Amino acid sequence: MENKASIRVRLLDHQMSDDLLKETVYRLVAGGATEIVVLPTQIARVKYLLADSAIQIGSVIDFPLGASTVEKKVFEAAHAYQAGAGFLEVCVNLADIFEHPVRVKELRESLFSLALSNGKLSFYLDTRQVKELTLVKFERAMKPLGWTLLSLGEDLPYREALRLAEIFKSDTATKLALTINVHQITSQEKQKLVANGITRIAISHLNFS
Repeated sequence: MENKASIRVRLLDHQMSDDLLKETVYRLVAGGATEIVVLPTQIARVKYLLADSAIQIGSVIDFPLGASTVEKKVFEAAHAYQAGAGFLEVCVNLADIFEHPVRVKELRESLFSLALSNGKLSFYLDTRQVKELTLVKFERAMKPLGWTLLSLGEDLPYREALRLAEIFKSDTATKLALTINVHQITSQEKQKLVANGITRIAISHLNFS
């Protein structure tokens, strides 16, 4: 298993049993992972399993659709931080971004104080069914709204991850910090994504052999 120092591992399976979760977490510890993203309901359990580890725990809010109200997202985020999450990805759907930007800005402002006192906060979008022109429009819309930390895709193949990197590669003064969520990746592919402006790579499939 390669060094996971700059790779975030995603364990977002609603059907994962506690035994499998425990086994997977312990294998990640042995493999050198430094960050794990889990569902909100798993935060406390994973925190207990990682009591003697330096691995940081993250979670997703309103995953995967992002259709809840601002109030519900803020409540879920506060609860996740209290449960032990060190960083969060907040899901917001495209309709809100394009049709209700004030609502998205309000969400960021409401969560900002939580993030300052508890951990990092980023925006999450599942890009798998989103057309390229819509992604370009999305990229342009996020900066004025104050969201510069983005987490994109879910379980993506490498070629799709590279396509996203090229779409979101920006020459403007306001840079986006991008996390790309892939299925698995080689060291060479990782270097290619980083060269194209990707800040962090998260994987959902690990080879423990």
